[in-house]
Amino acid sequence: MRAAPVVVVATLFVATSFAGAQAAGNCPAPPANHPSTRWRDQYVWRTLAKSHYTIGQIRIHVAQVYDLDKPGENAWYSRLADSLHIKTRPGVVRNLLLFKSGDPVRAPLIYQTERRLRSYKFLRKATIAPVACHDGRVDVDVDVKDAWTLKPEVAYERIGGQNIVSFQLKDENLLGLGKTLAVGHIHGTQRDQNYASYFDPALAGSAWELLASASSLSDGYSRQLSIDRPFFADATAWSSGASFLTQKVDVNFYNDSERAWVASDQTRQLSVSWRHLLAWDGVSGLRAGLRYVDESWRYGPLIPLAPTLRPRPALPDRQFRGLQGTLNFFQDRYATFYNLAQIGRTEDYNLGWTASAAIGFFPTALGSSSDAWIGGLSATFGARLPWQSVIFINTDIGGRHTQNAWRGSYAGLAATWYDQAFRNHTLVAHVSAEWQLRPDPEDQLYLGGLAGLRGYPNYLRAGDRRWTLTLEDRIFTPTTFLNTFKLGYVAFLDAGQIDRPSGRGFSQVLSNIGGGLRIGNARGAFDNVIYVTVAVPLARPAGVAPYQIIIGDVVGF
Repeated sequence: MRAAPVVVVATLFVATSFAGAQAAGNCPAPPANHPSTRWRDQYVWRTLAKSHYTIGQIRIHVAQVYDLDKPGENAWYSRLADSLHIKTRPGVVRNLLLFKSGDPVRAPLIYQTERRLRSYKFLRKATIAPVACHDGRVDVDVDVKDAWTLKPEVAYERIGGQNIVSFQLKDENLLGLGKTLAVGHIHGTQRDQNYASYFDPALAGSAWELLASASSLSDGYSRQLSIDRPFFADATAWSSGASFLTQKVDVNFYNDSERAWVASDQTRQLSVSWRHLLAWDGVSGLRAGLRYVDESWRYGPLIPLAPTLRPRPALPDRQFRGLQGTLNFFQDRYATFYNLAQIGRTEDYNLGWTASAAIGFFPTALGSSSDAWIGGLSATFGARLPWQSVIFINTDIGGRHTQNAWRGSYAGLAATWYDQAFRNHTLVAHVSAEWQLRPDPEDQLYLGGLAGLRGYPNYLRAGDRRWTLTLEDRIFTPTTFLNTFKLGYVAFLDAGQIDRPSGRGFSQVLSNIGGGLRIGNARGAFDNVIYVTVAVPLARPAGVAPYQIIIGDVVGF
């Protein structure tokens, strides 16, 4: 399924209660009794907004990776790391703020700014607090904490019986400027690649973002360039962007964990978009946009490797050029959590609705290979439930109608439930269902190690309908190594089933149990949770090993 990844969380964070809290110097105090808060200082800022305060002096404080004033963190490796680390420059943080001195206080915008700062990997924490009030103005402290961003790495992962080895040098905060530069090599499950990439979140101090990357692949190449001005705040009036991608890679068709067929795929994608805010009432908003799309896929000869494993796939070249209209409904009901999908990081998730629709016509008169209507619908929803639970639901459906038939069509539904009723435990249930109709060659459904069943090899079963289920108990502990790595444990059960090609019906239900370690990097800007686990298949088709060892960041919820 080509749906956007489901936004999910692992443990609920109990937001700080401010009943009876002391107000900042000379500032009006928030009400003693108020509903539970969704984010820190929520009612403090609301009180200032209702009292018509404006932003006064803005002071930015950037804390190092380690706090050497804390005896537990003042070790030789901490001092060495801080001495080598280049702190984020205050001007970088200032460029990312959504307010400036003289602006009226708007509580939602304060929280949006905190979320924006925390969305960048080079900052682990970000809080904005009022410190003093005078003459109708409130002075503000912006406190951020740096993450360790320089990553000279030799890494090893093992997923689904296959090894991934990478060598890279990456800095998520180049020279303290907030830019990302990375070069490296990856020996992956399908190909090897040498790559270089650059990302600038505030191009020349503006609201524009720039991404450029280039890869030399064992089966081809990839080049990407994009520039985008996103909706960085709910009330941002407009957004625009352009992107270009050209790549050549092999598209592989697997079954029984073996390649049955292979062909080269040369892809070119160009898009230019404009989006505009139509309405915003402080909670819900509506945006509309127009997008020009020019995309093409060209395939090389189909090479049989083990053709008896699955039917011969169709590889029709295709090209689409045309305009697409978009409509997006969104709500801002974000709440702050801690130790959820990650460990030792403040996380923000929307407990409201987001829904998008897109429809476009791509005629042969503009160069399309055939007249086509292409569209899609997607929606996500989050909500709190009783017993310290939260649920997130995502659905996605789309496709194109061309040559009197639906092609490249897909639908998916996923839901994730989290509960923190037991101290230091997060109970997780994740279920997904996906369906395809005449999928494009590069969009294949599989069941196996990389696709929800950690006790099985990658690409074990292929098909066009699939469901998966995961149950986990994630355990947090106070154990920390080198003031950096937090230790936890996990026990899990995975299950799934897929509808096989050629009308052979659904496969047997495959399932596995497992357990092991969860290691969280509480200081770095990189993969936050690493699993080191063993999974044992409960159903063992021929050729499946009695267990799988899993190392790496293998869970996306």
